Amino acid sequence: MVHQNTIRYIIKFGGPKKIIKALIFYVYDSFKKRNLDLKQSKIIQVNDYKMKIIPNDKGISSELLIYGNHEPLSTEIILNELSEGMNCLDIGSNIGYYVLLESKKVGLTGNVWAIEPSPENYSVLLDNIKLQNNKNIIAFNFAIGDKNEEIEFIISKKSNWSKIKEENDKILSEDKIIKVPLKTLDLFVEENNLRKIDLLRMDVEGFESRIIFGGLEFLRKFKPIIMIEVHKMIMGKNETKKILEKIKEINYECVFFIPRIFDVQIIGERKDIKNISINDLLKKLDNNTLPDVFQLTLKQK
Repeated sequence: MVHQNTIRYIIKFGGPKKIIKALIFYVYDSFKKRNLDLKQSKIIQVNDYKMKIIPNDKGISSELLIYGNHEPLSTEIILNELSEGMNCLDIGSNIGYYVLLESKKVGLTGNVWAIEPSPENYSVLLDNIKLQNNKNIIAFNFAIGDKNEEIEFIISKKSNWSKIKEENDKILSEDKIIKVPLKTLDLFVEENNLRKIDLLRMDVEGFESRIIFGGLEFLRKFKPIIMIEVHKMIMGKNETKKILEKIKEINYECVFFIPRIFDVQIIGERKDIKNISINDLLKKLDNNTLPDVFQLTLKQK
């Protein structure tokens, strides 16, 4: 089901061509998903490598089976930003789509640290790492936030919607709640003696501000490129404002902005990747013209 705010955003900011593309996408996507066979785990071709997907997963596994890729615009950005020998920290790694891209791009002289709290996703992530026979990935099964404790975690039928449970979360009958360890980014860096991180990528379904505020020392020390999916719809306007202001305060600037609804197959075009400042993002937030979910690429000034 498409959220009403998403439909309104496409109509208001997409223009006639984007509206037509969105309609084509939703009809095609719905038809393909109705006819998918996802009863058993499969190994499929994704980009130029093989990936295992999760049985009965209505999320990223279905998308990869239909299209063979995920978030095409963000994929293009990350491939352009990474090079041989860089080190990546990937938070909310899911089953490893971005982890495998990062691993291949940074090569044997680079490293990828992958963090995924969902036990089911983590198990498939490990399988996907083994499929590539890559030696430059280390995976961890816990969550990152602003405290060091145990926390409740929602396992969703859409694997990429699994998330840390918040007070106002609506729990579906098909959801499962478990407890997972939570660590701050700063503690993780200390425990693993990390000396260099060039890129931090995170997709954590509304928990992104907790990670930023629990990792300020990390950000000031390493000054990595940040690729982050911001879930305004989950965090709310005030929390979104706090994270944007904090990122600006520690001397980051936005270099790429993508409305998440445009970062999908059929709908997305390269011109949907916008150059926009954090000040302009804050103005858009104040006048309610930011989408519910958007991707940012941030760099130190």
